Amino acid sequence: LGIGGILALALQSRITDIDALFMVAPPQKIKDYPNEFLTSGGLWSQMIKRAGLPGGEKEEWIIYLPEIPEFRYSTHPISVVKQLDTLLEHVEAKIKEMQLKPLLVVQSRNNHFINPRGSQKLFDTIPAPIKEYYLFDVKGHVIIRGSARERISNAIAGFLHSIATDRK
Repeated sequence: LGIGGILALALQSRITDIDALFMVAPPQKIKDYPNEFLTSGGLWSQMIKRAGLPGGEKEEWIIYLPEIPEFRYSTHPISVVKQLDTLLEHVEAKIKEMQLKPLLVVQSRNNHFINPRGSQKLFDTIPAPIKEYYLFDVKGHVIIRGSARERISNAIAGFLHSIATDRK
């Protein structure tokens, strides 16, 4: 989900024993995060200000109210933002060179946390041999846990089944 999909994308070119990859609500860039996260005085501004700490000081944390508290962390170390940005830049720079597997990207049209346009742009840049983009008309970021979870799970299972069937 989200950045997990980006990690999977980065790793899948190194792992040879997978047949396909699916990503749920992946960001293309840090700026694909929501306005309340990025605006002046918002969470992003707080993190940027605090990320410039000299070495040796105590790690600072940002408090963020997750959509589904039992599913996501409510605090994030500021140092993670830099690592996230570095990962996104790495994937963007290397994506054309990656030996990619068939890919499915699943996104919510009304995702308040990851801009669906960023997910679409990411999808458009990925040179996978087979790729599909499903945009569900549901609300939220954690769509695999929401009201449409069965439809989304069936779409993912159907994609993976078609890839497995094609390999036979």
